[in-house]
Amino acid sequence: MLYLEYFNNDRPWEKKEAEATKEIKHFTVRKGCYISNCEYDGMSYKNKRLRKTAKINQNRILQEDILFFSLSDAAEFITAGDPTQEWKTEKNIS
Repeated sequence: MLYLEYFNNDRPWEKKEAEATKEIKHFTVRKGCYISNCEYDGMSYKNKRLRKTAKINQNRILQEDILFFSLSDAAEFITAGDPTQEWKTEKNIS
């Protein structure tokens, strides 16, 4: 299991956490994580489109598992591109 801790762009005082699992050729972002409401101009077209089609409820909670081929794409999708975030293998271990 991989963990991503990040601050909510909508409410910067709120810390959020996302989970992903590593498969053989991809990573699965697990349902239940908070998806930032912000988007920035440099975000990939793929992630902008995915944010529009993914099952995300009115509280910005992901309602389905989503596959990614890189952890950076997964982090961009979740955090709206905050480059200071890093995935950890266990809580507080990089």
